[in-house]
Parts: sequence; structure tokens; C-alpha cells
Amino acid sequence: MTDSSVTHNHVAIIGTGFGGIATAVRLQQAGFDDLVLLDRAADVGGVWRDNDYPGAAVDVQSHLLAAGVDGCGLPQPVADQTG
Repeated sequence: MTDSSVTHNHVAIIGTGFGGIATAVRLQQAGFDDLVLLDRAADVGGVWRDNDYPGAAVDVQSHLLAAGVDGCGLPQPVADQTG
């Protein structure tokens, strides 16, 4: 294996939950494009992916729980307000 065939990243983020995804977004916004996100699971999401809370919801919009990134793939944390 030659040095040119080895992938190198300047930043490694361990965990692809809310914090890992938010960190990656902020780093990219700051101009750091040479990064990699690592997770032991096959998909992103962390606690949102691994845990299930049947019937759990909030009764008001909560921007604190929203990742603030369109299309980030995290579950919708706000209860349906239409009913």
C-alpha cells in the first residue's frame, strides 16, 4: 500500500448522533471540509435511531431539538399540531 492510497482526514468525529452531526455541519460552515464521521452502527442518528419512546412528543415547537439543518434525516421532534 502506498501513501497516496491511504485516506487521510484532518478531523474525525466519533458518533453520528445529534452532537456529531451538528459538529460536522458547524465545521463545514467554518470551512473544514476534510472530516469524517464514524459510528459503530450502520446508520446515523445515535439516540434518535437506537431508542423508541412510544407516544412521546412535545406540545410546542422546540427549536432546541431541531438540528437546524434541512434534510439532516433526524426524526421530527414536534408533535402533530393539526389535530
